[in-house]
Formats: sequence, structure tokens, C-alpha cells
Amino acid sequence: MSNKDSSLKRILGQLQKGAGLAPPTLDEAEALMAGAEETAIEDSRLLGIADAVVSGKPLDCPKEPFDLWFEADATSMNDCEQLVLNRNKGDLDSESKKTIRNAEKKALGKTRTKLDWLARQTRLDRACQAAEEIVMGQVAPIDPLAVAVSEGRNLLRIQGEDFGDAFDGQLKYHHSHQCFLMLYNTKYDGSVQDSHHPRTRFSIGHELGHYFLDKHRAFLMGGGEPHQSRSEFKNDDIVEQEADAFAAGLLMPSELARPLVNEDNLSIPLIQELASVFNLSLVSTSLKAVQLSDFPCAVVGIRQGLVCWCFCSKPLIDTGFYPPEKRAPKSNSALAASSAFDAGDGVAESGSSYTKHWFRTYDRNDLENLHVDEHYLPVRSMGILIVLLTIPEDELDFKVGE
Repeated sequence: MSNKDSSLKRILGQLQKGAGLAPPTLDEAEALMAGAEETAIEDSRLLGIADAVVSGKPLDCPKEPFDLWFEADATSMNDCEQLVLNRNKGDLDSESKKTIRNAEKKALGKTRTKLDWLARQTRLDRACQAAEEIVMGQVAPIDPLAVAVSEGRNLLRIQGEDFGDAFDGQLKYHHSHQCFLMLYNTKYDGSVQDSHHPRTRFSIGHELGHYFLDKHRAFLMGGGEPHQSRSEFKNDDIVEQEADAFAAGLLMPSELARPLVNEDNLSIPLIQELASVFNLSLVSTSLKAVQLSDFPCAVVGIRQGLVCWCFCSKPLIDTGFYPPEKRAPKSNSALAASSAFDAGDGVAESGSSYTKHWFRTYDRNDLENLHVDEHYLPVRSMGILIVLLTIPEDELDFKVGE
């Protein structure tokens, strides 16, 4: 057994007993930190503990036991849902299911540190990669319904109809028939013929995420309650975000999109063109394009006056910029654009601000006052104002790796 696994088991064992946490040794902590990205450790609390030991910070130890995160025979970290499902062979009462879900949300629902962000982003990247493997070699636009149909009715049954405002999609497991039932809302299709509206396509992709991702599938087969999904990137639950990431990867796979995204600096017209090519909404297209961009950029969604999500390109993350918490925009030009959008008025095409108005830089105070160009894209059908943020590359050249 590796030192990393031994450290994980020891720390989790103490949490299981509700005991005071004895921190890992310096060697153990450094091993945890070094292997975090490579092995995709999913418990951000543990990484926070390791970070504290390595940096000499005070430990903020959990006060409550997390026995559902530990199993004596486990040799590596796993999702709490899967551990308990394996241990109890799927026989879970409603209280156990609730406890499991709450434990996961506590561990992965906050992004207070860079390590928290890494733990969460690793899961989203995995979900996206799983989707891209399924459609490898296909051409745009990807047909998510064809992917669903290819599973066969004995495994997955599909039903689309106008469910009004009830939900956009839902996946259920029927034990009596030993198959899944996928429901998707066609209310957005309207007069669309021979295809589905981009939002309908995304809903199908999202539910396929719940179907194909192993832990989602195991949860439903083990008696977990199905969730009624709504819209795109609205939910903070890590499980729903994984399904969103899966849908984006399925509908705009990297092998097809990356060359198009990087023909030039990312811009609003390019995002609109990509949305047409992949038959994807402007929201999903902007998120995926930024994630694939080789240029320093980010995209922010503002809904009802609040920053509800932010995605950064890899060059931006590598420099030291991370998404902000949910809050009102700090940029005066973005505040004005958001107010105009909410009032139903026309929105300016662009504005400017500084990096401190948009990003968390943690210990990199030298990154706070770089110039940011803002480009606005109103999406009134979804009640969201997209803000594309770009930073001149010459401002970042001397910052990377400092």
C-alpha cells in the first residue's frame, strides 16, 4: 500500500471515529499534495489538511464524523455513494441516501481554496472526457438522441414531450423492467423540424450524463431518487454539474471544436458561429469555447444581477486566476450592462475593468491590476448576460510561473 493510501485511510479512520484529527506527517502531506492532480483525489477536505501541513497553516479540523467516507478494506479514495452502495449491496433506506448526499455536498460543494477548485474541476473534466470518448470520430452537429437510441430499449427507453415548466429532463431506473427511462422536455422545439432546439439537445445530453457516468448510474440503480433537471449550468450540485459537463463534451467534443476555437482570439462573433456549427446554445458554446481556448480568457454568466458561474481558459488558470464566488459584479461597466439587461434595455457591446474585479488570485496579489476587456452577449431566452473576458497576452507573459 502506498504512503498516500495509508495516509488517507488513517485520516479517514479517525474521522470515522469522531476523534480529534491528528494531521499527516510532513512527508505524508507532501505525498498527498504531489499526487492530487495525478490521482484525482476527490476529497477537498483532505487536500486542505495536507496543504495546511505543508505550508504551516493552522488546521481547521472537521468537528463531525464522516464515517460514510471510510471503509476498512478500501485501498484508495472513492465517492461516498459508491462506497456505501458496495458495502450495503444497494440496500439503503431514505435516511442513508440523504446522509450520503449531504456528505458529498459538504466535501465538494465549496471552493474556498485552489485545492477545492482542483478537486471539483477534476470531476467535471472526467465527465467531459467520458462523453467525448463516446462520440469520438463523429462529425458536427452530434445527435444526442442517436446516442441514446443506440443503447437499445432493453437498457434505455426514451420519451420526449412538452412537460411545460415541470422540468427539462429526468432519468429514472425501473427495477421491475431493469432498464432506465429518460424523459426530455420538447417545449423549446416549437416549429423546429428534423432536429431539436439546442436546449432540448442539451437536456438529452445532460440525462445521458446521468446514464453513462458510473456513480450517477449506481446511485439510481441503488434506489436513489431521480432529479428533475432544469436548464443549463443553473445548479450548484456537483452531480448536476458533472452531467452538464458531460453534455457539453458530448455536443462540442474537443477534437472537433479546438481547431475552430483557436483560429483566432475568442470573440462574440466566433462564439455565435460555433453555436451554429454545433447546434448548441450560446451559453454552452461560450463555456466550452473558453475551456478549449489557447488564449487567456474567461466567460462569466450574470443572472439577476449576480455572477452565477465563471469558466477560465487553461492559460488563465496556469497564470494564477481562478473563478470568483457568487456575487454582484465589481466592474462598473458590467454592473451597468447587467442593470440594462435586467430592465430590458439595450446592452453595450463592450467595457473594461481590472482582473481584481473578476477573479480570485489567492496569494498572487501581483495579478490584481491587469487590464481586462469585457464583451457582452445578452441571451434573453435564458435570462442570462454572458460576459466574455479577455486579457492582452503581453500583460501575462511575465506573470506565468512567477
